[in-house]
Amino acid sequence: MLLSLLVSLAAAQPPVDEGAVSPRGDALYDTFLDAFERFDEPSDPRDPLDPLRRWRCNTGVVEALRINWGSLSAEQQARVAGRLSPGRVDPWSESRGEGAPPPVAGDTCWGLQSDNRVAGEHFSVEWNEGVTDEATAQEFLDGLEHGWAVAVDDWGWIPPDGTEEHLLQATIEPGGAGAYTTLRACQGSYIPYIVAGEGSFDSARWAGSMAAHEFLHASQFSYSYAHEFWWWEATATWFEEYSHPEDNVWSESIIGYSLYPHIAMNAFSQTRYDVFAHMYGMAVWAFYLDEYVGGHDLIRETWEYSADKSGSYTLTMEEALTGLGVDFEAAYEGFVAANTVMAYADQDWFLPPNIAETLDELPAGWDVDDGNGQRPETLGQSYVRVDSDAATSELPDLEVGFLGDADREWQVLLVADDNEEVEAVVRVEVIEGAGSATLRDFGDHDYVWLVASPLTGEGGGDYTYAVAAIALPSEDTGDASVDGGEAKGCGCASMGIGGAGGAVGWVGLLVFAAGIRRRRS
Repeated sequence: MLLSLLVSLAAAQPPVDEGAVSPRGDALYDTFLDAFERFDEPSDPRDPLDPLRRWRCNTGVVEALRINWGSLSAEQQARVAGRLSPGRVDPWSESRGEGAPPPVAGDTCWGLQSDNRVAGEHFSVEWNEGVTDEATAQEFLDGLEHGWAVAVDDWGWIPPDGTEEHLLQATIEPGGAGAYTTLRACQGSYIPYIVAGEGSFDSARWAGSMAAHEFLHASQFSYSYAHEFWWWEATATWFEEYSHPEDNVWSESIIGYSLYPHIAMNAFSQTRYDVFAHMYGMAVWAFYLDEYVGGHDLIRETWEYSADKSGSYTLTMEEALTGLGVDFEAAYEGFVAANTVMAYADQDWFLPPNIAETLDELPAGWDVDDGNGQRPETLGQSYVRVDSDAATSELPDLEVGFLGDADREWQVLLVADDNEEVEAVVRVEVIEGAGSATLRDFGDHDYVWLVASPLTGEGGGDYTYAVAAIALPSEDTGDASVDGGEAKGCGCASMGIGGAGGAVGWVGLLVFAAGIRRRRS
């Protein structure tokens, strides 16, 4: 009766806007205007996402325009083409323009199409008079060649299509600090090319990372289109750390995850800005796989795995990692635990995730609908922090009761941290939405985190929890561990804990939580 009562109190959240996954018509056109014509709007230093709004990769926007070209009106198409490819009706056609030379080896497939160029071993950077200067173009060229050297020469990523015979074309065009990589027809196939707005070079710190980011997109296009699009942006953002480790520009994108940890891992949108920002912020997942699971080779291997997969934006991370022999659920558990304190090598550059609720007095309970928390979507997380000062000498231990949507699978963890290091992880065994766990001597830690994440289902997940300080019997000990692996220099450790299932009054805790839910409804 108790479980059915609590489940009946849970209100369903509408699913994420599916139209955002494949934007059409006016919404897509408005996104184009934001990306390419509204960049002169003043910045807002109070907006934590301001850097991402001003310095942005528009590859997803342009790819959405390419795929959904037929959904735009003739007038909209003309304006898009005039901005992306002056002189061509279709920005992705092979047309070279009147008087342009035929493709030859050693040149770009389309020949010189601007007033000026500088060329290197693999790239040709072009620009028209009045847009930029040779020094800036050379800076862009050097950044692209450096990205090639790291990804292709050092790490074994495949070169972009077309570069066996031609230089890869990159262009600096009028515009703000946005860049993109897209495709264009070349001798019966499609090959990538790169465009950067002149404003991209206002900050040398950002310009170098931008060049590496866009180069990696060019290589990604040469594997397949199978990966969900968030992984395109997350991977390219993560790569910025290795191409320009001294700049840490990628950290400004991590904010997109930190502000919205509740958003689904695979969420993808060019029109919903929180989801758009989250795609880049999910670079944190690439950092986790790199530092804890398989190194940078594993990131490349996810793209190699996609090479023979069909479809566009349909290959899930779980499918890719399982196909590579990685235990996805164990890796995800380690990821969720590490993110409580952002336990990564460059920890100071990672903004911690938004805390849905902080508990400094016990007993306490909370409904995900209350406060500033958001319902966690599938493979999204809700972080609740318990202050260790709530422990006493008489009640030194912690017990948690959890109740979530019964028709979903849940991953729920208790994570203890000391000095911003993960010291213990307790798995809460959740069966049909209900479960509990205990943690011994929680006052010995700086904080204890309760993290809830639905592994299945649609939209946001509802849950209620209750937390109490207790005194466990002295013989009630166990072992805490996390299967995600140990980070380089993480300092993670395990400690004695009470067993999952907790022998002390979890039903009473849930009744307490149900009372809170009723009072707040």
